[in-house]
Amino acid sequence: MLQELLQENHKGLTEVDYKVLDARCEGISLFEYSAENLNEQFDEVILRIAAISGAKVPADTFFIEMLKQELIAFLMKFGYSSLTIAEILLAFQINSKINIKYPIGIDVNHVGITGDCINVDYISQVLYPYMTIRNLLDRKLENSINGY
Repeated sequence: MLQELLQENHKGLTEVDYKVLDARCEGISLFEYSAENLNEQFDEVILRIAAISGAKVPADTFFIEMLKQELIAFLMKFGYSSLTIAEILLAFQINSKINIKYPIGIDVNHVGITGDCINVDYISQVLYPYMTIRNLLDRKLENSINGY
């Protein structure tokens, strides 16, 4: 329904734009979770990232807990707290679709895993181009609403 409404009112949106909008509407932003609930959610997030990317999950449960804490801290402190979990997973799905040409000239190239297993650096490298797409979509919608 959202997609139909947007198609009628905002010309020029791409397939990726609609995927981003759908992911943004799915669930709540990270900052809206309680700390405990967010920590619980990231058990599954890490496993899903591994399933999408093929990156290894650390075998040591202590290290997994440390990874979750560092990842959540990174997301909250460095401009990713407005993302939904669906958006984080979408970023990895987009990363798996090699060399997407985004219509306004952005090349989204595949980011390979750095290190032996999932880590904050790898996740940040995948999220950065997603945030670029998301921010450009925001501007595109804002311009359309303002009549430009």
